[in-house]
Amino acid sequence: MKSIFIKNKQYLIILFAGFLLQSCNTYKTIDLEQTQLIKNEFYKIKQRHKFVKVQMLELKSTTMVVLDNAQRRRIVKADIKKIKVRKPSIFQKIYCYPRKVRDNFMYALQSIS
Repeated sequence: MKSIFIKNKQYLIILFAGFLLQSCNTYKTIDLEQTQLIKNEFYKIKQRHKFVKVQMLELKSTTMVVLDNAQRRRIVKADIKKIKVRKPSIFQKIYCYPRKVRDNFMYALQSIS
């Protein structure tokens, strides 16, 4: 009886840890006029009544070309009502970014020697 409880407890711990370390992203509303948009960054754009997740491909003074569901679309900046930029969650910052820094540091050390 004890071994079944211990196994279930281990599964719950693994499930909980996976939930905490998942790669969730949050979106922060930005001002289109005051913020410089970055190419290949992911955004949520609201034009009429719903948000659409897109990836920025090209940026011009009055228009932008985005990738939406594997299709290129040209959007006029004046038609955008609201725009949000993707930010990593706190768990992703804690778990993933130190790992990237460590990997980049190790790569730099290898290229020096």
